[in-house]
Amino acid sequence: MKRSCIVIIAWLMAVVCLHAQNTITVKDAQTLRLLENVVITNADKTASVTTNAKGQADISALGNGDLTLILAGYQPLTLSAQNIKDL
Repeated sequence: MKRSCIVIIAWLMAVVCLHAQNTITVKDAQTLRLLENVVITNADKTASVTTNAKGQADISALGNGDLTLILAGYQPLTLSAQNIKDL
């Protein structure tokens, strides 16, 4: 399966990988630890998903606008959903 990754630089870094369809995997870029319970919301906060124990979440229901990733201990991070999908 083809996997594309982007490195996110924020207060602490995270790695977001896009798998088949619209499933992403969120990891800490320094430790490569899978990040569980990351809340990912759309721009108007009308929909959200949470990463599972494997750091994965299906973002297809969140649309093509900006997405915000939130996890305690990390700075919230906003990314374009389209940029993630284009990788």
